[in-house]
Amino acid sequence: AFTVSHGTTVKAISVKLGRSQSASSTIYVTPKAPSISISTADGTVTITNNNSSGTIQYWTSLDATKKTYSGTFAVDYNVTVYATCTRNSLTSSTTQKTCDIDLAKPVISYNADTGEGTVTCSTANSTVYYTTNNSDPKNGTVATSTIQFTHGMVVRAIAYKKGKWSTEATSVTVSINLATPVIS
Repeated sequence: AFTVSHGTTVKAISVKLGRSQSASSTIYVTPKAPSISISTADGTVTITNNNSSGTIQYWTSLDATKKTYSGTFAVDYNVTVYATCTRNSLTSSTTQKTCDIDLAKPVISYNADTGEGTVTCSTANSTVYYTTNNSDPKNGTVATSTIQFTHGMVVRAIAYKKGKWSTEATSVTVSINLATPVIS
């Protein structure tokens, strides 16, 4: 008796004294399922073959068309990637992983003397939406440059990336330093 692992090929013949050698037989063991990793920063998918050889096929919850894996690709938040490995006409079990993107909360900053400010997010390639009237920022303006805030304005912001909104909006009430009157 001997032990074989996934993806192993075993060839055997039988021999009996005084008889001719039998034809060889080949037994293929089902390959191991591939491993899937998805970057929480940008949704980049890497699939690793856990066998010495074989073809990786993958598909997603948005597109059931099987594709041969040839290198990294990106998916949106909440998309599931499925993969199998085929070797010697045998296919591994299916492995799967769902994309979850880490999305930072936006930062609202401004100069209290001038009212000039910005709305930003530290998550690369995210889009930040904001409003200046305390309304839902998902329906707001895309923050692309410097913004002029006024005293008492309630600024709300939320970040978005690849199908996911940040878990909560950031909110700030603007307080501008009022100039002290000069009496002459």
